[in-house]
Amino acid sequence: MKERIFRVLHEVAECEPIYQLESEYRRLTNKSEKDTFLSIIKSIANEGTKKERFACLTIIEMIDKAAESENVIKNNVETINLKEDELLISPLLTLCAALSKDWAITFIQNVMKLFKPNFKEYSYYYDIAIRSIITTPHWRSAIEEINFALTNFDKDYIIDFIAYFKWKKEVLDYKELLNQIDVGLKQKIDKLKLDIDSRYLNHYLAFVKR
Repeated sequence: MKERIFRVLHEVAECEPIYQLESEYRRLTNKSEKDTFLSIIKSIANEGTKKERFACLTIIEMIDKAAESENVIKNNVETINLKEDELLISPLLTLCAALSKDWAITFIQNVMKLFKPNFKEYSYYYDIAIRSIITTPHWRSAIEEINFALTNFDKDYIIDFIAYFKWKKEVLDYKELLNQIDVGLKQKIDKLKLDIDSRYLNHYLAFVKR
């Protein structure tokens, strides 16, 4: 099985190796085989090349095995160089959000701090870090960063971010967010309500139904 996984990881094929391996894992019906598969993926996520680690961390995320892979995730968080290993940041953010342990939330906050842009300059990892933390019970710790992003990024960003927030959080959380952000920003969001509702219904809710 190990040889098969490595072969798929390095194949140049029409099917993206990550999705192919996710599909192969889900087709397994024997618990022992699934456990072996996950054990191999975790081992590569710890010891593989940067590309292999990215793929395997992403697979762990896609098959919802963050809790079973906590030691692997923590090891990557403790050894990552955020400036040199950007490829690993995105899957680690999602996995850390899923775990929501103190050390995992600290990692997300460190990414936000390091990649926070200068005003209107969009930053992908800053954005993803904010979106990751709002999926956790610790989202209030990022109110200042949410306010910064919504104030400095463009209208399309506001529409998508608020729609995403409404998708991930409860109604009371959304009301609390509106009470915490700047008044001028709240007014801007009110004016964009139709666009936000459209994005929420036609993109995020539609995604769930796929």
